[in-house]
Amino acid sequence: MSWIGRILGLGYDSGESSHIRSDLGYSRRTPCDEDSMVNPDGTLELTRQKSIDLRRNGGPVSGVCDRIASFAVGSTGLRPIALTSDEKWNTEAEDWFNYTFGPACDYRRRVTLWQLQWQAVSLRPIMGGMYWQLMKDGTIRPIEPERIRNPKDREQQVGCMDGVKVDQETGRILGYWIHQRDKDGGFSGPHAETYVPANEIIPVIRPAWRPDQVREIPDFAAIVPHLQDLKDANTITLNTMKTQSKPFGFLETMGGAGANSMPRGMTRTVGERKRFQVDMLEILHLNHGETMKLSSSPTPGTTHIPYMQMQYGLASGGINYPYEFFTLDFTKCDYARMKSVLLLINKATRDWQAWLAESMTKLWAWRIAMAIRDKELRPAPMGVDGKNQWRLVDWQAPEELWIDRQESAQSDMLEYQMRQGSISQFARRRGKDLEDVLRAQARDMKLVARVEVEEGVPVGSLVPKVQIPGQTDAKPAKDKPDKPTKPEDANDE
Repeated sequence: MSWIGRILGLGYDSGESSHIRSDLGYSRRTPCDEDSMVNPDGTLELTRQKSIDLRRNGGPVSGVCDRIASFAVGSTGLRPIALTSDEKWNTEAEDWFNYTFGPACDYRRRVTLWQLQWQAVSLRPIMGGMYWQLMKDGTIRPIEPERIRNPKDREQQVGCMDGVKVDQETGRILGYWIHQRDKDGGFSGPHAETYVPANEIIPVIRPAWRPDQVREIPDFAAIVPHLQDLKDANTITLNTMKTQSKPFGFLETMGGAGANSMPRGMTRTVGERKRFQVDMLEILHLNHGETMKLSSSPTPGTTHIPYMQMQYGLASGGINYPYEFFTLDFTKCDYARMKSVLLLINKATRDWQAWLAESMTKLWAWRIAMAIRDKELRPAPMGVDGKNQWRLVDWQAPEELWIDRQESAQSDMLEYQMRQGSISQFARRRGKDLEDVLRAQARDMKLVARVEVEEGVPVGSLVPKVQIPGQTDAKPAKDKPDKPTKPEDANDE
């Protein structure tokens, strides 16, 4: 390549400016960290406000946020599965967390732990998530991202990135400036602000996509323009359709008509055309010899719906969910495509659950340790490494969607036989705890046996054995007895 080509960066088309292709503005052409790019000029603030407005008025956005939260946390939230070596302690800790801490976890006494999880997931697409402040009384105070802002004192702003105090040498987050809202619900009027150390905050926010990034970016940030355009296009289409649907009439006069020819109570300025309504009919006055031509272009046209579907597909792809999840439009789904859609939804939902589980694990470690300290729980067992095991926990998610439950059950059986999965994993995938399932089965078996005895029916008749067609018993075949040796055979030998 010539020296001119190297200077112009023509090795890649992306390095060449062109008048026929939109180019970056000056600030976006300069290397810059993400927070400095979106914070000083209010880009992040405006992105949040546009996203929130679309949540209020954008139709599909509200449904998508609710669906992501519903699929990720269900109706019970992520529930803990303690993993210490003491099964009794595990049950005690799980019950305490679910039924003592969960309902009373909110510092404001407004919502339960499940609802806090739901809010965190549903706010992530439009606000980037939320923050949980760990209070001294063992409760959580939820903090919306827009409440974390730079302090008013300029000296205290040194080392702060949009309200987050950062160690300039190590990049470690030291704390957060949390603002109360003023009397109008905003931040322009008089209000209090508080500095909270980082060890008292759990950021339940979207993971940073750049290593140097401090503040969270909403998932919808990249698709907000698409969503706004779709909303505007739909509004214009509806207005055009309503205008074209109006019954119109034209009144032509010979000229020289006086003002009294208009309907009673109507006045008209000089040069203004007469226009009035009779019931639903709108009538426009024409002068003698004038004609009115209206173009015939029915709206919406034949290409409107396919184009809107394509745009919604691009928007849904921007958040890693299939088009059908975004729009609830299943008109093009056959059986095979529906299976693919559910697989994509389950995969995307697992990522959201794993993200939320990281914050829940931090919350578990903090709150269980406090409960042990306050003697609400007995101490957790010690591991072979000599360390206390109270931190060991996994999280049970809601049941995943299945289009063919028999196929999924048979897949689990094959995985189990190949030593590629455990029964506890299969139960957890269905939103259940294996011990709860086994104990429920044991109770059912005892109940069936008792009723059979009480009613005098044959044992095993109330619950007949159920098998999948073609399935055979897994009992090992008995060894056949050796064929007896004939006397003549022995003589032959």
